[in-house]
Formats: sequence, structure tokens, C-alpha cells
Amino acid sequence: MDIRQRVKSTLLNFRFVYIFVTTILFFSQFAYFYIKSAFGMPTLMRTQNGILHQYISSPKLVIEFSLFILAQILVSVVFFGLTYWVIQKNKKFFNLTRAGEFLLGFLILSVAVFAVLFTNNYYFQFSKFSFWAYGALHIEFGFLCYVFFALVFVVFLGLALFEFSREIRRANRIARRWWGCVSAAVIMLIGVPFTLSIANKHHDQVDAQNVTNKPNIIIIGIDSLRPDYVAALDGKGRHFVTGQPSITPNIDNLLQGATIMTNSYTPLARTFPSWVSILTGEYPDQNGIYFNLMDPKHLDHKALLTHQLKKMGYYTVFGMDDRRFSNIDKRYGFDAIIGPQEGMNDFLLGTFNDFPLTNLLVNSKLGRLLFPYSYGNRSAAVTYDPASFDYLVDQRLANLGNQPLFLAVHFCLPHWPYYWAVTHPKRGPYLRKANLQFVYEQGVLRADQQVGSFWNLLQDRGFLKNAIVIVLSDHGESLLSYDARLFQDDKFNPGTHRPADLVKVKLKKELYGHGAYLSTLFENHTVLAFRVFGEQKNKPGRIDSLASLIDVKPTLFGLLKQDAATPSGVSFADQIMQGKSFPLADRGVMMQTGLNVVNLKSEQIPVQKMLDKGLNFYQVDPKTGLVTLQESHLPKLIKDKAHSIRYENWYLVAFPAAYFAKIDKPEPRAILINLQTGEWTDNLASSFAQQAPLVLMLKQMKALFTRNIDLNFPELPATRSHSGL
Repeated sequence: MDIRQRVKSTLLNFRFVYIFVTTILFFSQFAYFYIKSAFGMPTLMRTQNGILHQYISSPKLVIEFSLFILAQILVSVVFFGLTYWVIQKNKKFFNLTRAGEFLLGFLILSVAVFAVLFTNNYYFQFSKFSFWAYGALHIEFGFLCYVFFALVFVVFLGLALFEFSREIRRANRIARRWWGCVSAAVIMLIGVPFTLSIANKHHDQVDAQNVTNKPNIIIIGIDSLRPDYVAALDGKGRHFVTGQPSITPNIDNLLQGATIMTNSYTPLARTFPSWVSILTGEYPDQNGIYFNLMDPKHLDHKALLTHQLKKMGYYTVFGMDDRRFSNIDKRYGFDAIIGPQEGMNDFLLGTFNDFPLTNLLVNSKLGRLLFPYSYGNRSAAVTYDPASFDYLVDQRLANLGNQPLFLAVHFCLPHWPYYWAVTHPKRGPYLRKANLQFVYEQGVLRADQQVGSFWNLLQDRGFLKNAIVIVLSDHGESLLSYDARLFQDDKFNPGTHRPADLVKVKLKKELYGHGAYLSTLFENHTVLAFRVFGEQKNKPGRIDSLASLIDVKPTLFGLLKQDAATPSGVSFADQIMQGKSFPLADRGVMMQTGLNVVNLKSEQIPVQKMLDKGLNFYQVDPKTGLVTLQESHLPKLIKDKAHSIRYENWYLVAFPAAYFAKIDKPEPRAILINLQTGEWTDNLASSFAQQAPLVLMLKQMKALFTRNIDLNFPELPATRSHSGL
């Protein structure tokens, strides 16, 4: 046989052709993802800080990446192997020739691939392999296609099983046990698309056996939740589309018996610094955590709430479904962590794992084993199912022993990008300005359901018999609303710049996101409420005094009747137990911005640009695989922060010169606004500004921020010479 005949024989061999085609299909999905993706190895290669070298020099990260690739290969081999088996059995059933085998093989392989694609399209609308994702009609059509191709494949599978049974009978073998095993395995494979609600069975309910008289301490956090979206906080609380009376019925119910802090703010509207301030009772300038992903070596770990509670005998647990920018782990005094794995592979594999076949497995127990960076990971928004994180929480709380419990669980669904695997929007293109409020509310609505499930779990397990419960949000959110901007042109009191000049730089007419602007309070205004269960209960009510998330720690220790002095935090324990406000002398609350690598001018966040610029600020620890901010960038990043103070109805923002780079001779500027009237100015020497307690506000700002900002504004000579500053 000459070479030509051998090549012809090989090309006419169905097994060879099948392996060749399926191999192309396997690698083509990676090529397609590369074309469509904003993040991957090419992004790492474009960075100028050696982060790619740090990645490949980390045995931990390389091993995890290799296991990820092996898992992808394994899943594909099983799927294409099953499809090949179905083809061969159908060939025998229909008694086909070689030509018929090719036609039937092409048909069954096409049906199997389209069944996976349409199933992925229906359950994971925002996958890069999805299409027709927008609009109710498209969703219904995609569902019909998914059902059609899945049923056709089931028919071919049924014929294959029938032929297989005939072969067994013809061979005169009694193999009922093996037949049952094969049938069960096949049913499991077919049922994958129908089991995406994922393993949410609860463990047998076991009461929490807290044998001490110390109360359990439970913090329920909701990421990016604005108070004005909670009906119980007098927010609009209505659904943007349906007009329902409340989109947070479970949170409303929880707050019914709570003492609510109506004027609570976060020191910095980013998750990681906010939680560190909660745990330390300190501002970022006091605890050293100015940005996301800063190295915890800056912290005084003895000042952590967890450290002190563990001395009192508490078992400490922290849960969060988005740990990408918040590396809170056991180093922060927690005995157990609930959530996806953190580190550089969360950025890489959590984003990269978006392939039709593995998407169908990712929220299953098998997916949890194969893809630990995707399971229960809100950052992997394309495949995230909130029930997977709920399951992790449920599983971890099954049996905790006899110690009193400190449990902090943070639900991140309302955070950008707002969508998740099964959002099913019905209002045209998903992320458009007209829909931004709608998609945010969808996240709030689903997070509220998570809170409801978690609350039921706490009640069923007996955690609330003797407990202190704190409900909070780490920060708020700007949603491209003109009304969100405090500095309105028609309220400007003549100063040194025209309002248009200020608007052109940083005081934008429309704001988006959080942690980047202080020209709105929606980003820093937070939910904060306390509820006490047991013999002594709080008095439900509202406290209007200015509060901050740094007050959580001293208030908690006040409720425990323990001493825990913090540099700036205030205890509201007495007010909570009496349900009314007490005047706080000279209390101002401080705020500052975080790292902002690009300006967010529209609802379409420039992900690629953010990654290309942002990754240059970070480094990877080869031993742990964790991502941290490079220390060398800190002085410049801190210098470019904006800082503010709210005192009674006055709000003062100090902007660095970098904010006014588009104006000739940029210099640090301050803007003062009366929150009651809306009047504002950038001239602190004006008669309007002199109505404010400026000396006191500037003194408090300088006491906290003195190392990081220049408060010597040119139009206010008094700030240079006043003995009190």
C-alpha cells in the first residue's frame, strides 16, 4: 500500500476524523475566548511590573493553572467520548455503511454541540459563547432551541442504550448491576443542565450549642447597597420595572425590630478598606489600609476585633462570595473562611473559565472540585449562581461546637457588574444607561433573597436565641444619575472658578461606581443597624447622629459591656438600648477616595483599559499566590486622594491638584456645601463659607490626614497661621 492509499484510508477512518474534528473544536473555543476576552495571559504580558514573571515563578499558581487545563481536557474527553459511543451504537442500530457512519456521526456530533451551546446560552446569558441574550422573545427562542437539541440528543442516546442492551442480550450476559450503573451515569450526564440550582440541600438542622452566656455576634453585609433602595430605611424601595412596594422585603423584615443609624458613612467606599475599618474601628489613615489588596503587614493585628473576641472564647468565621479585591483570610484573626479561593488565579482562572461545556458543571459538586476558583465566586459573574455560595455557608455552619460565634457574611451580588448567571433581563441591551438602575435593582432583589435564606438558616440552627446582629453595607453606589451630584450649577456661590470648569474635571454631571468620587454621598452612605436578641433587647428606633463604620467595633464592645477604646470610633450602645439619639459634641465623619485608574464616564466600564493600567500597581507573592499593592506606588497614590468631612449639615471636600489637571496652574482646592440648602462654593474666604464651622472641620481633617494632604488653601490664609490648625 503506497502513501497515497494510506492517507486515503486514514481520512476514511471515522475514528481518526472524529478525533481530529473534536480536537479542533476543543482548541477553537480557547481561540474564540481569546478574541472576545478582556483578560488573560496577553494582559499579563502587557504589564510592565514583571507580574507575568512572578506568576510563572510561583509553583502554586502554575500547578493550579495546570490542573485547570487538565480539568478542561478531562471534561471534553468525557463528553466527546460519550458522543462517540452514541454514534457507534446508533451505527449498529441502523446497520449503516461507512458513508452512513460519517453522515450519522456528523449529525449526532452537531446535535450534541448545539445542545451544549444552547443550554449554555439559556443558563449563562452573559457567557462569551452566548447569543440572543437580550429580550424576552430571544430568551424564549433560545429555550426552545435548547430543549429541541437536548431532546434530539436524548433520542439518539436512548437508541444507543437500546442497542447496548441488545448486545448484552445477544452475548447472553446477565449484567443488571452494571446496566444499572451505566444507566445512572448516563442519566447524571443528561441531567447536568437541569441541576444547575446546585447542591443546595441543607444538612440536618442542629441547634447551635452555645453553652456560654456570651451572645453570638453576627454581621450581615450587603455589598454596594444604598440605603435609599431599602424600604425600611424610607428609601424608594420600589422595583424600577414592576413597581412592587419593596425590593428588599427580607431586609425590611429584619430591620423591623432594629435600631437604625440613618446617617452612617464608610471612611472609604471600597470593600476591603471598609471591612478593615469595621474590624479595627479605625480610619484608613490610622490602620494603614488605604486601598484594596494592601499588605496586612501595615495592620496592628492586636487591634482587630477578631483578635479580642478570640481572647473572649469566640469562634470566628468570615464569608464572602467575592474575594478578588479583598484578601481577608485567617491572617485577620478568623478561624474559618467561607468563599472561593483568593489570589492571582481568581483574577485569571475565575475570568478565563467561561466555556460552554464546563459552564454546565461549574455550579455542581463536581464543578466545586474541578474549578475551585469559579464555584461560589461572584467575581466569575458569567457563571455565578448565588445558591452555590448559600450552600457553602450552610455547609460550614452545620456543626460548630460549643463556643460562642462571631460570624460575618458579606453578600456581593449588588456589586458591579450587577448581573449573574441567571439574571434574564427583559429590557433590551443589558448594560445601557436606561437600564443601569434596573440591573442594579435586580442584584439588590436577589441579594435580599440570599439574606432571607441566611436569616432562616440562623433561626433554624438556633443562632439567634442569644445574639447581637448587625446589618450593614460596605459602601453605596453611583448609578449615572445627575441628581446624585451634590454640586449643582444653579446652587454655586461665586468663588475662584466657574462651575463649568469644575464640572469638566472631576465634579461630573453623572457619576458611576464607588470609591472614586466625593462629589456625591451616595457612594459613602451606608446601611447600618443593630438588633439584640436574648433577655435584654435593643429598643427599635432611629438614631440620626452622624455615624461611621468605624463605630461598629466600639458599639459592639459597648453592647458586650467590654472596654475597647478606638482612636476615632464612637460607641452607640446606650443609644441602641434606649432607641434614641444622644447629641455627640463636635462629631465629624471623615471620608476619602480609593484607587481610580480610569474615569468612568458611562455605563460601559472600559475593562481592558482598567486591567492594562491597574495591574501595573500590583504584585504577586510567588509563595502564596496572593495579589498585593506594590509599596513603591503608595506615596503617589495617597497624594492623589480626595478627602472630606461631614459635620452636621456641612460637607467639606479637599481635592488634590491632580483633580484639576485640565485647568491652568492646577493646585489643591476645597469645596464646601451646605447639605440642607444645596449652596456650595470653592472659596473658603467667602461670606457664605464663613457661616460654616470651618476652623473645627479643618482642624479635625488636619489631625487625621495631616501626613497625606495639604490643607493650606490659597484663598484662606487663616489655615496657614491659625494656632488651632
